[in-house]
Amino acid sequence: MAYGTLQTDVINSSTGLFSTNNAYLGIAKAWVNFNGTNGVVRSSFNVSSVTRNSICDFTVTMTTAMADINYSYNVNFSPLYALNYSGGVSLNSQGNTTIAQRDPTTTSFRFVTYFFSGAATTGDATYINVIVCGN
Repeated sequence: MAYGTLQTDVINSSTGLFSTNNAYLGIAKAWVNFNGTNGVVRSSFNVSSVTRNSICDFTVTMTTAMADINYSYNVNFSPLYALNYSGGVSLNSQGNTTIAQRDPTTTSFRFVTYFFSGAATTGDATYINVIVCGN
């Protein structure tokens, strides 16, 4: 049995998965992998830019707008580098991480990364990955 290549511009059916757009709603609408220390994008889909507003504060701008602001995005990052009290930089290898999300628009969203090890600390992560799902 030989396998070939399927190419099409439109997938459509009167019943089933594609008739209700469930297949499209279940896939990522955008994603990005970038360097949190400088905002440089390594690889992305439907992301036109990442802006590093300040330490740990980023805005992701999408190429194609979402249908509304009720989409979901997930951010993960590591390793986290935090400023210590003496002004130096240290690698935090323990503790919990979280995201402070800001109000999204249909074309962009902003978030701040935090590291928790007894108290909230901001710090730049070397690898930040974001995935966006929704309409």
